[in-house]
Amino acid sequence: MQLLMCAPSYYGIEYEINPWMSRARQSDPQRAQQQWNSLRRLLEEQLSVDVRLVDAQPELPDMVFTANAGLTWKNQFIVSNFRYDVRRQKRRTLKRGFAPLALKSFTCRGSITSRARAIS
Repeated sequence: MQLLMCAPSYYGIEYEINPWMSRARQSDPQRAQQQWNSLRRLLEEQLSVDVRLVDAQPELPDMVFTANAGLTWKNQFIVSNFRYDVRRQKRRTLKRGFAPLALKSFTCRGSITSRARAIS
């Protein structure tokens, strides 16, 4: 199994777009790095996961959440269409992160919400 991860080098809550994000409740950068290192070690050493890294970017403080990057299917990486502009900036970096995995990357046009409305 391969997983794409991003170190919390620049992690912080710089904006609020959901109830779990509060600029008043920041994380502890040292603790976040320690927890991330422990998770990576567990995945690699105990679960034999092939961890691939995408470079952290200072202008993308929540890049650490790579699970939101998109979907992989049949050697393809479908990049997420993020709802908010602050997150859409991640697409280019995520595509580069998946490139070494020999996956063809693409972005869908429109959104699931708009497509669902068109069907109903």
